[in-house]
Amino acid sequence: MAEPGHSHHLSARVRGRTERRIPRLWRLLLWAGTAFQVTQGTGPELHACKESEYHYEYTACDSTGSRWRVAVPHTPGLCTSLPDPIKGTECSFSCNAGEFLDMKDQSCKPCAEGRYSLGTGIRFDEWDELPHGFASLSANMELDDSAAESTGNCTSSKWVPRGDYIASNTDECTATLMYAVNLKQSGTVNFEYYYPDSSIIFEFF
Repeated sequence: MAEPGHSHHLSARVRGRTERRIPRLWRLLLWAGTAFQVTQGTGPELHACKESEYHYEYTACDSTGSRWRVAVPHTPGLCTSLPDPIKGTECSFSCNAGEFLDMKDQSCKPCAEGRYSLGTGIRFDEWDELPHGFASLSANMELDDSAAESTGNCTSSKWVPRGDYIASNTDECTATLMYAVNLKQSGTVNFEYYYPDSSIIFEFF
């Protein structure tokens, strides 16, 4: 059994350590609370968008043939205070060949040296993926049951983008490549194609 003096001395040591720890623990709790408030806060305020951080796009044309020019940030949520939407050019508006539409002031300007513009035309010569407006459909057009069995499922028999061209299927299924666009002016459509197999039905319509 410990002597009274020794017991009292030990008790004082423990109490002394506890008294010294309380301020440290209190400071630690205050620091944790502050950190929690910062974490739970709304975060840093977004800065006003610089001109290099956004670009302009047109909205879809409405029933009256008009549209709006709107500013779109390159990275959503990066900045705020974008320019207000303004009335855009008429949907039928276009620049001439050798000019481009400067979206900032919505006026036609000459292309820079080494660049070109088709004016009202659109050229598709990069086929890393199917461009907007194109669709590829496949079907089994055989009427005879035995032929239908041989063709099997045609859902995977479609036109495939191959970089600088697009290739059709090589099986017995029928694959159709379609392009749909809303014309604003009268014009023409031209295709450049390579047709090596005369035994395959190949047509434009």
